[in-house]
Amino acid sequence: MNNSKNQKSHRIGIYRSLRKVGVPREEISMDSKFKKDLHFNDVDWNLFFFLIENCMDITLDDQIAHKSETIADFVGWVENTYKPQPLIN
Repeated sequence: MNNSKNQKSHRIGIYRSLRKVGVPREEISMDSKFKKDLHFNDVDWNLFFFLIENCMDITLDDQIAHKSETIADFVGWVENTYKPQPLIN
C-alpha cells in the first residue's frame, strides 16, 4: 500500500512539473514522447528536472534521466530509482 501511495505521489509530481513547464493537459499521456510530442529542448529539460527535484525532494542523475524517450520511461525510471526504503526493526 505504501509503495502504491509513493507511486501516485511520483506521478502527481511529474504531472504537475510538466504542467509548470507549459505542457498542455491534453498532451500529457504515458505514451507522449518528450522530443517528438512535447517538443522538449534543453531549457525545458533543465526546468523540468529542477521542478521534479524540488517537488519530490530527490536528486536526478541528468545524464540517465535525460535518456527517457516517453513520460512512461521517465515515470518508470523515477519509481524504480526512488523506491521507499524499508523500515529496519
